[in-house]
Amino acid sequence: MNTEALSAPATIGSLSAGYTKEDVQILDVFAQKDVSPTPGFVTDFMGCKSRTSILYDKARKFDNQVWAPPTQGAFFPPEEWIGMLKAVLTAQESFSAMELGAGSGPVIVATGHAARMRGIPSIFLCGVEADPGRFILMQQHLRDNGFDPAKHELIMAAVGSQVGQARWPRIEDPQNAAGARPVRAGNRSDASYMQYFKDEAIEVNVVAFSDLLRKRPVWDLVHIDVQGWEFELCQSAHAELNQKAKWLVIGTHSRKIDGDLIALFHNERWVLENERPTVFAYDAALTSLELMTTVDGIQVWRNPKLDASAVSGKAPSLRRLRLVDFGLNGAGGAAASSPANAGDGGLNKGRHIVTVSETKLENAGGSSHSGKEGRIVTDSGMEHNNDSADVAGLRERVFARRWFHRIDLGHGIVTPGVDDSPAKLCAIGMPEDLRDKSVLDIGAFDGFFSFEAERRGASRVVAADSYAWTQPKSLFDGQGFKIAHEALHSRVEQKRIAVEDISPETVGMFDLVLFLGVFYHAPDPFRYLRAAASVCREMMIVETHVDGLDYNRPVMVFYPGATLNNDPTNKWGPNLLCVEALLKEAGFKGGHFLKPYHPARVPPIETVASDK
Repeated sequence: MNTEALSAPATIGSLSAGYTKEDVQILDVFAQKDVSPTPGFVTDFMGCKSRTSILYDKARKFDNQVWAPPTQGAFFPPEEWIGMLKAVLTAQESFSAMELGAGSGPVIVATGHAARMRGIPSIFLCGVEADPGRFILMQQHLRDNGFDPAKHELIMAAVGSQVGQARWPRIEDPQNAAGARPVRAGNRSDASYMQYFKDEAIEVNVVAFSDLLRKRPVWDLVHIDVQGWEFELCQSAHAELNQKAKWLVIGTHSRKIDGDLIALFHNERWVLENERPTVFAYDAALTSLELMTTVDGIQVWRNPKLDASAVSGKAPSLRRLRLVDFGLNGAGGAAASSPANAGDGGLNKGRHIVTVSETKLENAGGSSHSGKEGRIVTDSGMEHNNDSADVAGLRERVFARRWFHRIDLGHGIVTPGVDDSPAKLCAIGMPEDLRDKSVLDIGAFDGFFSFEAERRGASRVVAADSYAWTQPKSLFDGQGFKIAHEALHSRVEQKRIAVEDISPETVGMFDLVLFLGVFYHAPDPFRYLRAAASVCREMMIVETHVDGLDYNRPVMVFYPGATLNNDPTNKWGPNLLCVEALLKEAGFKGGHFLKPYHPARVPPIETVASDK
């Protein structure tokens, strides 16, 4: 295990002009001597973890290692770190940070972690990212460091001077494709900047910067890295910035933008604490100044109107902070009791699993298909090919695509899914022994739960999906299931079918039906539920988002548009009474509600057995 420091400590000579010894000492305030590396992650000098699979390819060689201050070559140079940590050091009883052009959210996660190290009781993080792939990475990055995305605000959109729409390249490799910006209709500057991005474009929403700033009484830190839109954004919302933002850290993308921002904030009486100018190479053939930039600039601005005091590394309050281990994915440790991460994002929301059994379906018909007998069990539960060439080829295929589920394929290869599938498995109460049982997994996606049912001895397993297997060249193309199925030499049957078309005639009957994360996406949830119930012989496990828990009668909340987690496929939030009533209407006698399950961490689960 390599704990070698991956970068030399910052010195005055290694920084841009204008930095002091006290500025450098701010890094030492947060540096931890006892940070341990974690397999599958790169860990920074504060103990904040970045999943290796979300990093760009060249950084993945640092897996299971620790970056020392100032993490040169990681997410930010030392000048950026210093500006970010100044905002943390001047915060008092609360800390709020906004990151525009967030990518995987490295700034809000790092500063949120630093604020937590200081013992700040109330932490709020807001990340705004237009790319769907990077938005998923951001959700995972928060979870990996003990922040529940449901308690913060992550917005899948571009940021502009006004509300609207823009075109965004469909990026197949979000970890490595940096530097994109939205293209507005008729905007020559956008088109010129994006002329080298040849990917197919998608439509994205644009939210107004001023509207974002109005979401909080004050922002301790606003970080902006928007590939050439930075001056336009700040100019459009300068009044709100004066009233709401204590610190600004801005990534700049041309010499002109450097000067425009300095003129703007100097005239508004802000203080330029630190800066690093952009570096550029003039090229008469280029039509965009931003394309001539070879090294982005950094500006750190302090707003004296909001009593954002200057920071000195010698100040008595800047003692070395103690590292708090919050655990991976927010599981266990201090995260469960941290004020910033307590609860599930509101007393009336969360996720629940319910196990229902003893169906009353008199005329269900059909019989389970026994399938082939015998299980092939190794350490990970499946048969594996040990040929080194095959293993290398499998590894290449796995890491060449995005995944939803986290599946152990053997040979040390685990698919880098954004869903903490093993933790969810602990929560749902799937029977340990499924010998001689048939299982239908509705909404199978990459197949984690299908393969797990097979590993537990099920005589027949059918993985059913439609939406997640029918969108070429995306996370939803079905190739993840195919790769895992081949690697595990699985006998799971694949059935491409819409939920509403499931019936005894189309798929047969099953002893166990898994209905995980499907209900709340349904355009017609009762129709989906009845379809699932129609093929269930003994037990069905339902996992769903819930809402309206403060009502004492069955209710279901409807989410128009993308109002739930910025995902337009999220439609419904029933309360537990509603789930129970719908299941009884579908023909189930009884059931057991398990304790709430939070995707960001695994709480203690009270498992229950079937009534059968």
